[in-house]
Amino acid sequence: MADGEAKGRRRVVADGLGNVSGVGLDRDNGLIYVSNRQGKLLRISGVLRGTPAPS
Repeated sequence: MADGEAKGRRRVVADGLGNVSGVGLDRDNGLIYVSNRQGKLLRISGVLRGTPAPS
């Protein structure tokens, strides 16, 4: 999710997810949601540029 110079760059923000089946972005709250085939839903914060990390 990047433009310009950052486009194509990758960074690991979570591991051990298994087979990922869905990804959702909540830009208003700075969250990424990831679901896997085992039915787990992971909420990742502090990753999207311009959003504060949790304290």
